[in-house]
Amino acid sequence: MVTDAETPLIHCEYKDFFYTGSMKKIQFLLAGFILFSSVCSGEACAGKVHTGESKEVSQKALNHAEEPSYCQSLQPSAADRLALPEWVLGSGSVLKRQGCWKSHIHWGELALETVRKHKQFSQERALLLSLASSFFYLGEYAHCLSFAKAAETLSDPKKDWRSIVESLYLQSAVARAKNDGGAVSLAEKALPIIDQQKEPAPFLRGKVLYNLAAALTDGKERNLERAREALVNAETLFKEAGNQYDVVRAVIRLARVNYLQGRYSQALTRLNGIQFQLGPPRTRMLFYQQRAKVLLAMKEWQKAEVDAGKAKELAMALYARKDLDRIALLQKRISERSTVIND
Repeated sequence: MVTDAETPLIHCEYKDFFYTGSMKKIQFLLAGFILFSSVCSGEACAGKVHTGESKEVSQKALNHAEEPSYCQSLQPSAADRLALPEWVLGSGSVLKRQGCWKSHIHWGELALETVRKHKQFSQERALLLSLASSFFYLGEYAHCLSFAKAAETLSDPKKDWRSIVESLYLQSAVARAKNDGGAVSLAEKALPIIDQQKEPAPFLRGKVLYNLAAALTDGKERNLERAREALVNAETLFKEAGNQYDVVRAVIRLARVNYLQGRYSQALTRLNGIQFQLGPPRTRMLFYQQRAKVLLAMKEWQKAEVDAGKAKELAMALYARKDLDRIALLQKRISERSTVIND
């Protein structure tokens, strides 16, 4: 199962404003409660920080200095730190695309403290959504879910519908990754919200369709033909938006559908067609991981072994432990010359 919900990479437009009235205060308190209770339940969170995150996760984020050198080059300057929330919201997508998730969480948690102190709820909501996807990529699904739900609670259905859509597809991504069921319905719930708006949101629709396709490809709710249709539509929307990063991810997903359908030559042709357009390390990891599966199914043992090794190196550099587990199983299948398709 591939977990590149993509979440991943959230684009949030935000304005500073202050909520007024008792209802907004109730929303704020409820969001804090959701974040606090969901993340810090049980003995593992006996020690808590005032923002509601566990010390365990904050400590992991402090280890961002262990990330690759290109992540260190993306750290905020002294001037950037004077306006840290704006920097995190502006640079978050770059950090996530490069796989610098610990750095993103480290600076994002500090930014959250600032916006909460100044009661900048719009920025808080945007930060919660942005950080949720980094937690997802690190395999911290409970934190991803709690952050996404807290952001949804802080959102006005009429004014902040984009935030609600983003929260829903993050929740869908977690349900898919955990194979809990409900991933498809959560993704489907987001589409009517987009359709009800006066102005179209093609790129956001593409993100939702991509995540819906992922839910239809992985887990209990598999429907490969419907997934293929959603991905074709998503790819078209990404191309119209000029977003090559998401176009490539859609192609990798389409190759996965071909692979699961037993159309290995078609899958390999798709993958080879984007080999020199891969970009960020996570995309390269997913590419090599998927191509190794296709090559294994085609009994190209040595080529499959090389690609799986490349995927493992990238996963180790990214600290992507869930992907490392999947790649380890893939390498075991390659060594055993097992071509059984079970993922």
